[in-house]
Amino acid sequence: MYMEKYCISVDWLQVYCLNNLSDVPLVGYGNCRAFTSEKLDRVTPLWTEVYMIKYDGLEVAEYCRFPRSSAMDAKGCTIKLHNRILYSAQFIEVLKQVIHFLDVQYVGVTRLDLCYDCNYLHGRRSVHDFLFQYFVHAPYCSGHIIRNGSRRVQVNATRTQHGATTISAMRWGSKSSAVGVYCYNKSLELLEVHDKPWIRAAWENVGLINDYDACGWNSLDDRDKQKSINEGKTEKYIKTSVWRFEISIKSEGRDIINLGTGQLFRIDLSYLTTQEYIEKLFYVYANKYLDFRESTGQTEIRNYPKMCIFECTGNSELKPIHINKNADTGRTEKIAANKLRKLAETYSDLTTQDLSAINAAVNFLYEISGMKKSEHERKKYDAYICHLAAFTEKRRMELDYFEFLQYTHAHRLDYSAVAAANYIRSLNECLDTTMDDFTFEQNSAIGIYE
Repeated sequence: MYMEKYCISVDWLQVYCLNNLSDVPLVGYGNCRAFTSEKLDRVTPLWTEVYMIKYDGLEVAEYCRFPRSSAMDAKGCTIKLHNRILYSAQFIEVLKQVIHFLDVQYVGVTRLDLCYDCNYLHGRRSVHDFLFQYFVHAPYCSGHIIRNGSRRVQVNATRTQHGATTISAMRWGSKSSAVGVYCYNKSLELLEVHDKPWIRAAWENVGLINDYDACGWNSLDDRDKQKSINEGKTEKYIKTSVWRFEISIKSEGRDIINLGTGQLFRIDLSYLTTQEYIEKLFYVYANKYLDFRESTGQTEIRNYPKMCIFECTGNSELKPIHINKNADTGRTEKIAANKLRKLAETYSDLTTQDLSAINAAVNFLYEISGMKKSEHERKKYDAYICHLAAFTEKRRMELDYFEFLQYTHAHRLDYSAVAAANYIRSLNECLDTTMDDFTFEQNSAIGIYE
């Protein structure tokens, strides 16, 4: 059976820590990696000091401390990883190194965004058609789609001069919801808002297609691009879109275990080091917050069968080991490249040497803005990925760690997240039989609670 390509990633990770109130080091080491810090000339609604943490010239994290509110712990602080870092297999290791560099104590996760990127939904279903059908289909008949949960929905859409409607984004629930769920055209966002080469590289690695008219779009000057965005015409430059379903789970640093209000449970960071468990966590939340039902002829909503919209191959894709260093904006580089290209087209009396120099400069500018990879680099990378896949073991985790965490919260049980993680990991290593009958009540009797 054909399986649609997809990519599940962590797109935002912010953790809450406790610091010792000492000065932030300007230079130092987190294990074997050298970091630098720079205090920024800005504050946030929650924090009075903001620092940028860098490694090898790249921004890797934002560090905030000294809360404005006296109700918060004076030692409280947050570390948010840069989006670029999250698209490498090293992101948890980098976070641990930053924690070590800053000499702070990890407490828990305060915000975690999980996303599912695809060209099509399960069964080759068009994402746009799914959203359109959800929004406009007549109720209580075949094809009517509903979502379990809040009935509130926000839609971003455009209409052509002929009256055709195109939906580019949809949000379910209110903006104040502790768990936010969205679906939007990520290809369109990268074109209109901010290009992120590391995300496009992640799509390429798993076979997702992000096809757009680069020449046509880049030939526009800034004013024409903004006009296209304002008038909702940018989508005509996109041939094949990558769509993103995103689940954003937020919490406050004061109380990071209250799932009832959407605040995330305490979690051992080692459980975000494996792609398998990042995917499992996405499906746990998607099962609740992206639960759609579609009528196949039923006239009562309670009888609508559950829709299968996501793929779940069980084969976790590999992320690149190294952090993508392609320029994150690329805007200035693209403007310069376009200007050089236009100059070459305008002046017909340029020498061969001049043309060669211009072409070399244009290629260089496109490369550093993440628009192009050499064939040699791509072949080397593909061979490396195949090599990695041959030596990757799929971890067996019969007992779902995340279900365990939710169980402890529901029963108001205090526990050590690290001890629970270590215990479950040891069970997996020691037992060959399945754990389906192993209950949470048995866990508590063994003593993993504090």
